[in-house]
Amino acid sequence: MTRIDPQVPWSTTALRGLRLVSLVTMLVAVALGLYVNDETLSKDATRMSLSPAVVTLGVAAVIAGLGWALARWRGRDVVADALELSTISLVVLAPSCFIVLGWWQIYWERGQRPDRLNLLIAALVLVGMALGAGALLRMRRRMSGIDPGAANDPARWGRLRPPDAEEQEEASGPGLIRRRDTALRLVMATAVGLLPCLVLAGVHGLATRHLTGPVRTVAGQATTAAPVPDDALPAIPQAAPSTVAWTKDITTSAQALDIAAGARGPLILTHEGIEAINPDNGTTLWTYRAADVDYGGPTLYGDRRARLVVSPDGKHVAVTVETRDPRFSDYAQRMIVVLLDALTGRVVAQVPTETSLSPDELTIQMTDSAALIGPSAYSLADGHRLWTLDAPEDWDPGYSGPAGHSTFILRVNHNLPPRFSLADLILVPDADPAATITLSKAGLDPFMDIPVVVGGWVITYTGNMTNGSRLSAWDGQAVSIDAVAASGSTEVEAIPMGRTSGPNMVASTASGQLVTYPELTALTDLDSADPVDGSAAAALFDPVSRSMTAAGDSSSIGAARAGRVWRRDASGRESTAIRISPANGQAPLEIPVPWTIVSDERSHGPDETDDLSWRDEDFAALVPRYLAAPGCLVVALDTGAERDRTGLRTFRLYGVR
Repeated sequence: MTRIDPQVPWSTTALRGLRLVSLVTMLVAVALGLYVNDETLSKDATRMSLSPAVVTLGVAAVIAGLGWALARWRGRDVVADALELSTISLVVLAPSCFIVLGWWQIYWERGQRPDRLNLLIAALVLVGMALGAGALLRMRRRMSGIDPGAANDPARWGRLRPPDAEEQEEASGPGLIRRRDTALRLVMATAVGLLPCLVLAGVHGLATRHLTGPVRTVAGQATTAAPVPDDALPAIPQAAPSTVAWTKDITTSAQALDIAAGARGPLILTHEGIEAINPDNGTTLWTYRAADVDYGGPTLYGDRRARLVVSPDGKHVAVTVETRDPRFSDYAQRMIVVLLDALTGRVVAQVPTETSLSPDELTIQMTDSAALIGPSAYSLADGHRLWTLDAPEDWDPGYSGPAGHSTFILRVNHNLPPRFSLADLILVPDADPAATITLSKAGLDPFMDIPVVVGGWVITYTGNMTNGSRLSAWDGQAVSIDAVAASGSTEVEAIPMGRTSGPNMVASTASGQLVTYPELTALTDLDSADPVDGSAAAALFDPVSRSMTAAGDSSSIGAARAGRVWRRDASGRESTAIRISPANGQAPLEIPVPWTIVSDERSHGPDETDDLSWRDEDFAALVPRYLAAPGCLVVALDTGAERDRTGLRTFRLYGVR
């Protein structure tokens, strides 16, 4: 049988192809929109984008429907055609414009380009193309005088046939056989139908190319140091401090300063960047600085935010950088975790974080070989991603800071009664995120309610814990989380630490040893500036030697009394000093402080020497900071005014040996 050419105009073929291909690609766009998991597209933003569109669509449909019906009833076909095309344009363009505005608002507020809205806009445009082509085909049918549903009706969905198709099929002879151009028409119909898709794809490509997201890298400038072998690295001094080896003044904001212990010496963070200090003379080993950024990090205690997170071996350090991109709102600014080699200052990697996280919500843990940033682990060798936990967006392990040498804390479970300062720790090796194990009855700092991890060791409690309070004392022991995770058992070596009300975060961080509080059962005022009346240290555990020392026998800063003292000579002239008194009775060290560098707003009162423990935020800001780093003990004195905590101020650093 010979296919009959119904003498269809090429324009009709183009419109029919546009209608069919637009509908098919619209269905593909809808399917992709349902498949795309656009977690960053909030429900509020979706409602904001679609609600006006739905309202406009409904109003336009009602008005157009009434107008179209009235025009047809009055025989005003031209008016009805114009109303139909105008309605289709309004129904497509108005919601599309609202969705584009919503897309732009999400892009500006969050720095994200929601693919689901892109596909929705494409689907609306394709629907408009299909409806417009159908309307034009119906107009052509009416103007040609063809009955609806006829074989040659251009608006029908089936194949077009001429009215005398049956007679032509029954007849014979070469004069009745027309040249078949079905293939050419099929190519033309497909090309015309795909043209809107190509235009939409081109617009999306241009938008993707020119509307880039927020900055995901930091243009930091680093001055590096030559590497040194492990046997040349300094050790943390064990003897009581006796002399000041060097002094160094640093100007920065009070909120920006942080001090950490790297394997080669102290690491100092200011508003400008990181500086590694030579513990012998206070000179600079290496620096890392980035312009137009803020340095953030998780809060550990008081208003002193631990912006530097160091690996247990001290060979790597992580710092959170908050970038500023003027194209976006403050909410869209990205946080980037910069991983550095603490020995040389070499940048290992830059890891962008989720925009929905604030600096206080971001968690970072470090082992000797990996960093756990949020739910993803990254190699400290080259920064590549090792694995990612299947965790919700708001996942929070409950701990941020140094972890074990090869073990992360995936979760801090406060399953026990809230009156107890202890929790179950869910541990996992950094090489196998599926091999989890629970370490029960881990002690928390009773004032800060967070775990204290030093060199991969934590405090756990033994015995029955049914009665008591948050400050009750229990029999404590030091346990290695690395040993627990590696063996898959909690039956590992445990070093007895005696009766304690919990680990002391402040003293442990300052000394590099696991320091426990004594019994604090009699304490009642938990909200005072100086909650611990008496010694804040009962015992100290050294994770290097794996030995426990009673506080009274220790020369460590973790058990010492330290603070500022005032003196007046015979002529009435005042002076001040920082006194460090070891708990083992060795001679105290007094560091003279020139009165000229201390703000006149500071009150001259009684001596303020005390044990290292938690302080109220306002009170903690006035106390010198101490850190036992390899090669020296660092003492940081804030010389600025008490009442001005926002501007730049001078900190004097003392390197004590």
